Amino acid sequence: MKLYIKKKNLNLDSLQIMCPYCKTRHNTLLPTTSKFPKIKFVNFPIKYCLGINKCKYVFKTGKKQGELCNKFCESDYCAAHSYSKCDYVFKKGKRKGQLCNARCCDNKSKCSKHNK
Repeated sequence: MKLYIKKKNLNLDSLQIMCPYCKTRHNTLLPTTSKFPKIKFVNFPIKYCLGINKCKYVFKTGKKQGELCNKFCESDYCAAHSYSKCDYVFKKGKRKGQLCNARCCDNKSKCSKHNK
């Protein structure tokens, strides 16, 4: 008994992936992990990848006050809400001994005012 397999023409977009098990098309790429290298249109660019977690940031002001961000992301917070805070301790003035706590750019430990 011979087994005949019917071949399908797969017209997938570069940002689509087909599940080998259920044969459904997905409009996202595979999620990126540190265990595997980044391969273009398989698990990279990150903005087109399937998110594993949802952002846990709670909006403090505006229309969405009190709501969760809920964007898909790799870690606990999405790119818009993952930032570090300045760890500079004021040496004089009314905030003497307190931390600056301003947003830092490019994952540095000091903000633009104290990064000299």
